Order: sequence, then structure tokens, then C-alpha cells
Amino acid sequence: MNKLLLFIFICSILILSSCTYTQILCGNSKADIYIDGAFAGKGTAKVVRVGPPNTCHLEAKLNGHVIGKAEMSREMTATTLYYGISSWGLGLLFLWEYPESYIIPIEMTAPDNNYDPWAPKNSKWKKK
Repeated sequence: MNKLLLFIFICSILILSSCTYTQILCGNSKADIYIDGAFAGKGTAKVVRVGPPNTCHLEAKLNGHVIGKAEMSREMTATTLYYGISSWGLGLLFLWEYPESYIIPIEMTAPDNNYDPWAPKNSKWKKK
């Protein structure tokens, strides 16, 4: 009976750890989002929400320039505690959670005063 109960708890931990995602958003929908250096999406990205304790490094890049950086960590929640108690500690090791959604703060840059939308590209004319 104990083996069956342990099997059920382990299966429920595996199911919980693979079902949910954290949505990562950026203020600029054209920005590329990188999670721990790997490309994850353009404007939005997803990462598995439940797992062992972890911190991931997020970057938003636009035209190759970093416009935002952040760190996101998994945290212990009520679900972690419940499954930790009921599964003899396994939940405390494997069921930490990222938040449901996370927004990468981006830097706002001042507009370029020398930019002229009517000038042809690669023009030598500049606004005075």
C-alpha cells in the first residue's frame, strides 16, 4: 500500500511539474527575449513554471542592443509545502514555482532630434 501511495505522489509531482508555464512579456513587441542566453521568443516567451529552485536571467534585445535585463526566481508556495508534506519531502525539492507572468522592464530612450522621417536613407542631409 505504501509503494502504491508513493507511486501516486511521484506521478502527481511529475504531472504538476510539466503542466504550467510562466509567460514572459516585454514592453516592446518587436524585442527578442532571451532566457539564460538562449532565444525564447519575440515580444513574449514561455518557460516551464514548476521545477526545482532556480534563477533565470532574462534579456530583451532590440536590433542587437540590450534594452532590458531582469532575473526571475522560483519560489516556495503553498503547493510546494502541501506536496512536500504529503510526499515525504519530494515536493520541497521539485515543486517550486515561477510567477504566472513576468514583465521585463525596458529602458526608455529619448527621441533622436536629428532624425528626419522624410530624408532618404543613407542621405548626407542632416536637420539643423
